[in-house]
Amino acid sequence: MFKKNCIYHEWHKMWTNQSTKLNQIKNNIQTWHNPGLKRKEETILNRLRIGHTFITYKHLMEKNDPPICEMCRVVYTVKHIITECQKYEDTRKKHQISQQIGEALGPDTQSITKILQFIKEIQLYNLI
Repeated sequence: MFKKNCIYHEWHKMWTNQSTKLNQIKNNIQTWHNPGLKRKEETILNRLRIGHTFITYKHLMEKNDPPICEMCRVVYTVKHIITECQKYEDTRKKHQISQQIGEALGPDTQSITKILQFIKEIQLYNLI
């Protein structure tokens, strides 16, 4: 048991010292379960959490500049879409999406439902 705790503590320390998009959302090493989600929904949710979506990363494959939000004139990122973009402000409020990316993409069922509904309504569901 002592070894297991030491390994867990070391793993947690390594995780918290990393700088990744997922680490901004998930600040611990506990397993997040997504019960009742279809495979596509789980894939979309995971892509949003790590920030790697077709719409925000296809420019790399095409060797182009990063996409710019037409309304806000900033680089189009998952964080921008979910918490900042003026274009989606009303829809974000309607679905009560948190302005904190960690809460918006958090593990609780309510947040998951809200974010998936939001992504569908703004018609990005198939572009993730």
